[in-house]
Amino acid sequence: MDKEQQKHLVAVEMALLALGMPPNLKGFYYIKDAVWMLLQSGGHIGNKPIFERLTSRYGAPNSAIVKSMRTAIKVTFDRGNSKSKAKWFGSLLNVEREYPPISVFIATIAAQLRCQMFCMEEEAVKCTLEKRF
Repeated sequence: MDKEQQKHLVAVEMALLALGMPPNLKGFYYIKDAVWMLLQSGGHIGNKPIFERLTSRYGAPNSAIVKSMRTAIKVTFDRGNSKSKAKWFGSLLNVEREYPPISVFIATIAAQLRCQMFCMEEEAVKCTLEKRF
């Protein structure tokens, strides 16, 4: 894994922690890996391949992975940072009363991070161009 990929993986972890997802839950690592897979694929991967990869990687049954992910999302939305939840999911659902489905949660985190990474890359290019001219 190169430095750029490590930065992106840390960004995924930081996003989940900022939402208030406890890292001691198995679901944290399943969700982190699922978001990472979605980012690596450019957003062109379905739920089935993600769950198949998680099942083979962790050696856990699909039902256990789904249950752990749901628990992590539920705990995050019950106890997590309200401002972060509203920032990331406010336009999609009522963050005080609803929990997003696993696929929506993963896709939203990946999309937000992809936008942030794109903006950072654009900013770096802009700074480089400004220094040259």
